[in-house]
Amino acid sequence: MLRLVVALCLLLLTVAPTVAGHSLRHAVATTVVEMHGQSEESGGRCSAVMVAPGRAFTAAHCVAMVPNPKVRINGVDYDVSEAYAVENASDVAVLIAPGAPCPCAIIARVPAKVGDKVMSTGYPMRAALVVTYGEVQALEVTNPEDGNAYVMSTAPTVPGFSGGGVFNDQGHLLGINSSTGARGLLSLYGPVLSVFIGR
Repeated sequence: MLRLVVALCLLLLTVAPTVAGHSLRHAVATTVVEMHGQSEESGGRCSAVMVAPGRAFTAAHCVAMVPNPKVRINGVDYDVSEAYAVENASDVAVLIAPGAPCPCAIIARVPAKVGDKVMSTGYPMRAALVVTYGEVQALEVTNPEDGNAYVMSTAPTVPGFSGGGVFNDQGHLLGINSSTGARGLLSLYGPVLSVFIGR
């Protein structure tokens, strides 16, 4: 009997983190949405993160790249009535999409630190949502393409991840995916801690 109790305890200790990780992944994934142009063929394709009803964050370069953007939530498209880059934020933009519902991401109250575990999310290659995992490597890396400072992580990203969220190990939004380097093995994100979502 004692062996059975010990075996059950060991099983619970190994299964509980997996179940908790799965539910955290699911909670994060429900806040990340597709962003696409007026038609499936027009312009690029990016990701966005719902942060309030009718409000989402994306990458500022996505706003320039995707004409007449829409966000797709559970198969339903919502027109973006306004999109603007956030001043003094590294490649972060706000989308206003009237009627677009939550679930919405919770913005982290404290910035990431070097060594923190992160999840990176996005819709690459017009596929399903992908979540990758890594850790923060540097807090202020200057991107030579735009001169802005970003946070660098080892969570792999590919095209389509731009505009997707980077979340901490509690599922809170740290930033927005911006660019990929070193063959997708390193990625840069713009922090959103101080970004104001209204206008």
